[in-house]
Amino acid sequence: MYNSRGTQSFTSVGVHTFLIETRPMSQSLSNPDSVSWFIPRDDSSDFEANMSARDHEWLTAHNVRRKRYHEEFGRTYVPLKWSPKLADAAKEYAIELLSDCDYEGILHEQNVGEGENLAKNDGEGSWGDMYPADSILSRWVEREIGKGNPGNAHMTQVLWRASNYVGCGESVKPHGEGYCRIQVCRYARPGNCDMKSYDASIGNNWMIPMLMAESKCGPLCAPEGCF
Repeated sequence: MYNSRGTQSFTSVGVHTFLIETRPMSQSLSNPDSVSWFIPRDDSSDFEANMSARDHEWLTAHNVRRKRYHEEFGRTYVPLKWSPKLADAAKEYAIELLSDCDYEGILHEQNVGEGENLAKNDGEGSWGDMYPADSILSRWVEREIGKGNPGNAHMTQVLWRASNYVGCGESVKPHGEGYCRIQVCRYARPGNCDMKSYDASIGNNWMIPMLMAESKCGPLCAPEGCF
């Protein structure tokens, strides 16, 4: 069974589920004063040195797609940088979402300025396994190629050129005869900003804001500052 409700995609086979969700446009917080959040840093070498193999997996899965599609769409590739504090916040919320493993949906954290993509898999056997980050990104990106907006909102967040930072976190608990797993990625700046101003639901207009180098929503920098 496959259902689509707004920006939510849900698959179910018996007791097995895989769910993905991206923050709705109305929750991308417009903040013209966000430049005041700028805290300069020299570089991100310290953060990269402390990244786990799984962190690298998440970052690579994002950036191979950003490079592919930025260049395919005729723009200069803008890679994401890993933010440990975004990752910590994502993990904290992923743990909180474990209380909703019996709930069919998956909900965004409220009053958060960063962008957010969510996923959940739940069930026995391989359904409860830890999926490769590339598999999660494939659902957020490749499965939404050819869709209009807002049905492609996971993809537009991943590829949003004005986003410069990402951090992802996960959680797991035994559930029924298997496991429930939650995956959360946070982005600064957030994507899907001010889409209505570009009539994003009409044709390929969503590409205009997605490929812009600047955006007015949310914090410019990661919580650590800009680097």
